[in-house]
Amino acid sequence: MQIQVNIRRADLAALNLFFFPRARGNLIFFAVITVVIFILMASQEPSLSPLTLAIALVASLIGGLASLVVGLLLSLLPVLVSTGSHGGVLGPHTYRIDAEGLHEVTPVNEGLQRWAGVQEVGRSKRFVYIRINSYLFHLIPRHAFASDREFEEFGDAAHAFWTSAA
Repeated sequence: MQIQVNIRRADLAALNLFFFPRARGNLIFFAVITVVIFILMASQEPSLSPLTLAIALVASLIGGLASLVVGLLLSLLPVLVSTGSHGGVLGPHTYRIDAEGLHEVTPVNEGLQRWAGVQEVGRSKRFVYIRINSYLFHLIPRHAFASDREFEEFGDAAHAFWTSAA
């Protein structure tokens, strides 16, 4: 099964936005920041009434969320600004999947990723992704397919090849 894809910056942003809330490290970061803010706020008050604790809790949750948003922007901005078609990340890709693995051809590279080296094959509403490791993905966006049925079939086939190789 083969597909021609034109990877755009918006596709990379969608992938990052999809995985950001699912990354365990981000949850740990949120929890640590929230707890630190809560401790700092609570330690500044001589009397800890229920109202003071509630305000500190709400403020620390808001601070934790704000930290996550800033972290997302700081991680997403360099990806979107520095990534170009010259490195084979953006632009035209040809992906072919078979029992051997995922074959990728771009204007600057050609490669085979065997299924045994794939960590996960998954799907969202917007793309099929093939995760090589925590930070390396192949992305096949829905807009590359002529129909929803083709998108589903490609995702199902990739998942079937991957699970049969495990």
